[in-house]
Amino acid sequence: MFTTTISEVQKFWECPTRWYLAYVHPRRIPKGIPSALTAGSAWHRLMEDILNGMPRDEALVTLSNSMNQASRG
Repeated sequence: MFTTTISEVQKFWECPTRWYLAYVHPRRIPKGIPSALTAGSAWHRLMEDILNGMPRDEALVTLSNSMNQASRG
């Protein structure tokens, strides 16, 4: 059985393509932050810390903490 709402019909008349993408073929939206973005951000932060004079070992601990925190949520 096919059901619809007034707002869905209005959206169809406004833009049939947008209606199709929203109701017939919805796009998948990834949940969370991509791991590549997390790793890249952590790498940049590490380089920034080292270039700003933070000792290497301390910068690596900071990197490890940020990666662990990102993996938890």
